[in-house]
Amino acid sequence: MLDSLLNAIQYAEEHDDKQFVTALARGISLMSAFDNEMRPLTHQLLCEKSGLPKATVSRLLYTLMKLDFIRQQGHEYYLGANCFRLSHIAEEQRQFVQRCTPLMIELAQKHQISVSLATERNGKMYYLQSIRSPAKLTVQLSIGSEVPIVSTAIGRAHFIHQTTTEQQRILRQLPQSEGAIATFEEAKVFFEHNGYTVSDGEFSNDITAIAVPVWDSFEKSYAYSLNASVPRALIGEAELVEKNLKPLQQLAQRLSKI
Repeated sequence: MLDSLLNAIQYAEEHDDKQFVTALARGISLMSAFDNEMRPLTHQLLCEKSGLPKATVSRLLYTLMKLDFIRQQGHEYYLGANCFRLSHIAEEQRQFVQRCTPLMIELAQKHQISVSLATERNGKMYYLQSIRSPAKLTVQLSIGSEVPIVSTAIGRAHFIHQTTTEQQRILRQLPQSEGAIATFEEAKVFFEHNGYTVSDGEFSNDITAIAVPVWDSFEKSYAYSLNASVPRALIGEAELVEKNLKPLQQLAQRLSKI
């Protein structure tokens, strides 16, 4: 991981990337210098591994220690408590998805639909799991796929269940926030009356999808969204809702208790 981070820093510098925060990237690369065996590193070793000047490493270490991402014992440095907190959160999410997968497969196979679980990252919905139906679609989404938050059912279900602060953060990352606000307001009213959000050919003209939010008991928030999608040519919104909305809502409730 350290090599890829250093390459990213070099690329950003060579291409004069104004949006790239080099100091932040260097701090992350410094933490990445520690290996899986959690062996302590000296100041000199951190300089050698990161390729950074001694003065830069000293400033980064000072900041990271103040933030409890690195701790010092004598002349050696260790990863700090906040690194392990982030690691714990990542592991919790991985285990959550792992426990969700069999339940998602069960629903997808029983109803012959695609079922996906996603969370928001940088103003887009990031797919954590996707169980695809046998039907062939133009857009085949899988783990790691990113889709727009505005034009998808899974994105709308997520956004309208966020706090005002979170919504404002997401809107700042969207290219046309004014149009997005109107779309989200419509989605909120629709959800209040129907219990789901829908995207009927808006993201992809051959896909109809409905979605519901998923409560994360660890984060104490609606951290995820769950959708069911089908080919528009085979199944319309009314049939999709009639056959699959209740099972989808029940699955969301089960996932919230995992």
